[in-house]
Amino acid sequence: MGLRCLYCRKDKPSSQLTIDPRLRSVYRGEICVTCYPDVLKQETVYCVECHAAYIRNRGWPLDMCPSCRINDRPMQAKVVESALIRKLDNSAPKSLTVDEWIATLKYFGGSCAYCQVRSYECLEHFIPIKLGGGTSASNVVPSCCTCNKLKESVHPTLVTRIPQEDIERVRVYLQQL
Repeated sequence: MGLRCLYCRKDKPSSQLTIDPRLRSVYRGEICVTCYPDVLKQETVYCVECHAAYIRNRGWPLDMCPSCRINDRPMQAKVVESALIRKLDNSAPKSLTVDEWIATLKYFGGSCAYCQVRSYECLEHFIPIKLGGGTSASNVVPSCCTCNKLKESVHPTLVTRIPQEDIERVRVYLQQL
């Protein structure tokens, strides 16, 4: 029995379907190899700053490539500000600066720290706030919404839905700070 292509809506054998993680914000499933070039063409946009081609992320309001988005200081300042004003019911630090956040984004290349495939969409607390984690450079990483949902508000040692080698790579980065 075949599966359905999310673009042409036709049933295809599974051998003719592909999943491109870069397209996850648009198509949450498989696309047939016949439609794939059209989908890539349709979802490729050009950065308003540097004019580089990239696959758009519908979660972002601006048509900026990941590299330019990292360097958009006012935008990153809003990300940091919204993280710092979240209610903390503990004495955890709230010391993250815009420069520290931009350095972290650059380290991960504007990609999710966990899957390293999709562009980052949110600031994620490695040790969740409700478990005592603070909003500091040594506890926050960029994450895509998919990985953020998979990690949930679970302590990193208890996460089962993200490979442990990905969790460990993030832990090593945060420990070096």
